[in-house]
Amino acid sequence: MRIQVIIQSVFLVVLFAVQLGCDSDGNAQQVNSELNILFSGTFVPAPANTDTIDDGRPASLRTYQGQGEFGNSNITILDEFAQPIPPANCPLDNLEFDLVQGSFVIRVNNGDLLLGTIESGFSCFDPVARRSEIFEEGIITDGTGQFAGASGVVEISTNSIFQNTTAVDGFASGGSTGEFNSTIEFP
Repeated sequence: MRIQVIIQSVFLVVLFAVQLGCDSDGNAQQVNSELNILFSGTFVPAPANTDTIDDGRPASLRTYQGQGEFGNSNITILDEFAQPIPPANCPLDNLEFDLVQGSFVIRVNNGDLLLGTIESGFSCFDPVARRSEIFEEGIITDGTGQFAGASGVVEISTNSIFQNTTAVDGFASGGSTGEFNSTIEFP
């Protein structure tokens, strides 16, 4: 009799756990998931119409490939920075550029997309070494497939080497490595 009670108790605990993990239609519910992607890739100026504050500096179009919890990923970032200001967050021998606006799309291995906006950030540019560090924070706004309805906070850090830079229309291109970190919250 005691074994029968133990078996029934275990069955009820397992049944309860399964029910907690499903919605009212019996579909499995996802829990929050960490997303950490190490990436590398290139950047070039975006079209001139991405200069939303008319300062002669269009946004940068950055395309990266990386590896994370959801397999191989492609990351596209479009972000615009204002004209340089005296360094507040950067070393004194750097130029500091504050973020105007930005957005990102991540495509994971199975084709699902994660979309978001970049809400704040700055870039520290060393004109002698032609290197920059970018620190950005943003939010996940939606997604497709497994990411439908997703939200969460993101942090993006990027180290770039400039192949060329000119003052004309803010043209710059080069390569970058970096890290994308987020906790994805599912509905």
